Amino acid sequence: MRKVFTVIALLMAVLLTSCAQRYDIEEMKIGDPIAYFGWKTRLLNGYREELEDYRFLEVTYGGVSMKQHKMDQKITYLVFESSSEARGYFRKWKKYCINKDDGEKSVGTNWFIARQPDTYDMIATTMYYCERNVIIEADVSLTFYSTKNGGTSSTAIDRTEGDKMKTYILENHAELREKVMEMLES
Repeated sequence: MRKVFTVIALLMAVLLTSCAQRYDIEEMKIGDPIAYFGWKTRLLNGYREELEDYRFLEVTYGGVSMKQHKMDQKITYLVFESSSEARGYFRKWKKYCINKDDGEKSVGTNWFIARQPDTYDMIATTMYYCERNVIIEADVSLTFYSTKNGGTSSTAIDRTEGDKMKTYILENHAELREKVMEMLES
């Protein structure tokens, strides 16, 4: 009986793996540059040693003033080849961020908020949400330091989206993923 169960479990695993949708991120680009003016992509690897084997397409909006951007334009989208690739990256990145974070953090089933590690000239608290093959990343609080008076003093400048951005992502994560995937074509 155990052998039959093992064979069935292995067959199910193979079938589920072969059914998972894969995307060729090296060939993806913004499909209609006029309709999606201001959006850009770049192919990256994870910057930490334990993440460098992960490749993803970073999709961002660049414009004149972030104050005029819509909420979805303030988000960075990390597009992976598959859901399992995104989930693996997300788990490792979450573990790293949570272990390095010395501030407040929040954790949910598919998301977490933590201070961005390895930043020294600012304090960025960022939300990450894993939706299938896309990780949605957005700052919920950003404090950076500006030198005034010829560099004799430092001033903290705070730009906060806070709960507004968190709520927006939690309520719209599936639509945000669909929008970024519609933007891209192979």
